[in-house]
Formats: sequence, structure tokens, C-alpha cells
Amino acid sequence: MAWWSRKTIETVPVNGVNTISMVEGESCDYGWKDMADIYRNCPYIRAIEDYKALALSNAVFRLYKKKDKTEDEEIFSHPTLNLINNPNPLQTGQSLLGQNMLFEDIYGTSFLRGVKGMGVGFKFSKAIWSLPPSDIDVLFVNNGVVDVTSKVNLSEIIDSFLYSTPEGIKWLKNDEIIYTPSIFLSTNDALKSKSNSKFETLKQSASNLMHIQESRGVVIKNRGAIGMLSPSSSNRDAAGAIPLTPDQKKEMLKEHGKLYGLTTGKHHIMIPTVSMDWKNMILPIKDLQLDETALAEFNICCDLLGVPRGIFDDKTSYSNQGSLMARLYQDLIIPYANKKMTIFGERFELKDMYLKADYSHVDCLQEDEKMKAETDKVIVEKLDIMYKSGVLSKGDYRAELGYIAEPKEFNEYYVEPIKPLTR
Repeated sequence: MAWWSRKTIETVPVNGVNTISMVEGESCDYGWKDMADIYRNCPYIRAIEDYKALALSNAVFRLYKKKDKTEDEEIFSHPTLNLINNPNPLQTGQSLLGQNMLFEDIYGTSFLRGVKGMGVGFKFSKAIWSLPPSDIDVLFVNNGVVDVTSKVNLSEIIDSFLYSTPEGIKWLKNDEIIYTPSIFLSTNDALKSKSNSKFETLKQSASNLMHIQESRGVVIKNRGAIGMLSPSSSNRDAAGAIPLTPDQKKEMLKEHGKLYGLTTGKHHIMIPTVSMDWKNMILPIKDLQLDETALAEFNICCDLLGVPRGIFDDKTSYSNQGSLMARLYQDLIIPYANKKMTIFGERFELKDMYLKADYSHVDCLQEDEKMKAETDKVIVEKLDIMYKSGVLSKGDYRAELGYIAEPKEFNEYYVEPIKPLTR
């Protein structure tokens, strides 16, 4: 099946919305049947994606209750928190997020389905599943004839979803799905349920990597003759080089198979009884520059999928490796996980509470926390000296540390807090 659609099926009238037709498209380079084939078959791409999923899986999900004047209170037991940690019978919350991120990379979009209990709305969900986008079709309002940039609510753009399952096609309402659309480069793209995926962009690099792997396998498996013994250029007559007689060739082959080879007990150098020249017939793998080409393509894939290249380089020092992993968490993993937590908080209608994906326990981030603590210590010591010398008021001191001061705490010389110091 093609990644952007399925084979043509009978049009299905749904809830008064115009019927939908699903048509299979052409396959991609290297014979990819769909974009998911790249993940299944290309070990280079899979290594990157699995590393991202592994990093994402280190999340500890937390729920906090907002407080006005004190530190937010952590809630350790709550139905929503329990559901996020155990969203369905087959997955943890961490693996669900990893699968969802993978789908967004492959298809450019994702669909989280809330399986409901009693009640109306996503907040009544009893399980959450990340649905394969290849099995989903979006039913747009007015059959897709809509100016999305003039709409305020999702329901003005999307009517519902069709989900193809082994039990048949199911119709899902808007409030059952958390839909993450593709990035659209034109208004028409906004009306495509699957477009502009990262895998679509890197499919040529993935194909090149597969061709490189295939070429390496051919050289290793089907080496053929590694060289040829031919009559020496000095062994010539008026007609040219003097060929070996059939008996001479037979004797050399017999001796070669019996006496010579790379295994124990055999000679590694052959000494012919006639004058011969050696002609090499194998091009060394290093001369094909397969490794250099593979590295260039792999680096493109790392850049596109948001993983620092050096993480996979065994020449990267331990300290640099930690810095690169911290960058991966700070630039990609933590923002992605907490974006999903924010969406869950909105859909579960958490009042005065919020969800957070905590990664502060991860080793590579511990170093950053240590450096931050040391920096904060230096700042506090500097502010303390300035306060004791009368340069800063108590209110200025508290403002610099990020605290809100009550008026009664200001000293008699207090004026409007100064602009925070440049650190």
C-alpha cells in the first residue's frame, strides 16, 4: 500500500458528509512500499529513531497543582496521571509517546485516540492509543472545500475521521482524537491528512544508504576470482606471450587447492614452476569510498531527525558525548514530551493542575543542573554583597532572585524594582 493512501475502496457516505475515495499512489525509490518501509528496512534510520524513542522513554510523568504564593504541589495519585502512565493494555506512557513521535516523523502527522467510558469528551477516556496514520483518513468539512485560514475551531475544518481496522472501517468523532496535523507549506497542504513528512524528505538518503549496504554485501558475498596468474611478460616469443600448456595449468590448480590457502597447515605463498605475472582483479572496498558516502548520508538523516551527529561517532569523547545527549534532550525530547503533556492537560480539562514530563534525573542533564547550581551560587553571593553594601534594596534583591516581594518587606528607601542585572 502506498503511504499516502490505500487501494481504492467503495465510497462511504458518513454522517451526511460527501463520500471519500482512497486511491493508491506510486511507490518510492528503492521499492519502498510506503514510508514506514524505510524504518523497517533501513538500519541507519532505525538506529536514529530508536535512539530518540529510548531517550523519550526516560520520562517520569508528574502532576502538579498550581499554588499562588507557594511552590506548586505535586499530586501523586490522580486518574489522569494513572492513565498517562498506563494508557492501554500493551504500552506504557513512554512507549506511547515514542510511537507517536515515530509516526510524526514517518507520516508528518499523528492521531491519538481516546477510548471512552461513560460521558462525552476526551476527558472520559479509559485508554489512549496512537493510531497508524496509514490507516486513517480525515473527513474535512464540505469535502475539503474550505478556507482553513478563516476558521477558529477545528470542528469548522474537520468533520470526523475514518479508521480502517480488521473489524472494518470505523467512524471516529472529533472529540475522540487528538490530531497533530502536518506542517503545511500551502493552504492546500492543510487539507491533506498526510504530507510533508520528514521521511518523505530523507527517502533518497535512505535509498542511497540501502544501495551502499547492498554494494558492500555484493563485494563480500560474491567476490569472484581475487586475481589471475598470467604468463610473464618476459616469457614471450615472436607471436607474443607463451601460454601455459593444459598440463601446466592442471598441475598448478591441483597444487593450489591442495597445498596453498589461508587456513592452518597450508602455504600462503605460491611458487609456480614457470615464469608468471599476478594481475589483481578485486577493487578494495575502501577504494569505493562506501564508508565516506554512507557517513555523509547518515549525517543528513541525523540533522533532519534532530539527533546530534556525534552521538553515533565512537571517536566522540565521553564529555562531548554527554553534552550532545544533553542537547538532544533540551532541543527535542523535553519540548516534545511537554508539548504532549500540555495537550493532554487541555483535553482532560485539568483545572488548576498541569502535567509535566520530568527528565531531571537523566545523567547527562545532572551535569547541567550542577553547573546551574554553581552559577546561581555565584549570583547570590554577588547580590548579597551588593545588598549589604546598600547598592540593592531588599525588594531589588528578591526581584533579582525571581521572588515576588510583599510591600511590607520593602525597606524605606525602596523604589520601583530595577531591571534585572545582566548575568
